Amino acid sequence: MKFFILKIILPITFISFGQANDYIPQSLADQSECSAGDCINGFGTYIWGDGSKYVGDFADGYRHGKGAYYWPDGSQFFGEWVKGARSGFGFWKASNKTMYIGDYEDSYRNGYGILIYNGGGRYEGEWMDGMKHGEGFEFWPNGSTQKGNWIKNKFQE
Repeated sequence: MKFFILKIILPITFISFGQANDYIPQSLADQSECSAGDCINGFGTYIWGDGSKYVGDFADGYRHGKGAYYWPDGSQFFGEWVKGARSGFGFWKASNKTMYIGDYEDSYRNGYGILIYNGGGRYEGEWMDGMKHGEGFEFWPNGSTQKGNWIKNKFQE
């Protein structure tokens, strides 16, 4: 009898708490749901109450592996996730058409990446904690360029 109760109650507990806000942080978690597949350990689609959507791999209730995230404003991210954070290689496109292709760590741009501004310019180089940091090049539509070292988003003369 104890085995039977555990067999029934234990999966229900994981289903009930697997989508909790601490596993997949996001606003309006109480209005959110796994709309398709396995959003605990597998491939699934999870939709939040604000209209955000994730389609991809899950592990232990986290976005983990490869997946795509869509924001209500039209912004999108395609890439790698580790325990709910963008980590590894990814592609992000903002609703204003600004794009980033490169490395992420803990959902910040970290490592090498290319940021393409919606006005046509771009930055290619190193990033740390979401800021230009290290060796990089900046190119502008008018033909001007800037090559050198950045520290916390500031070019070093």
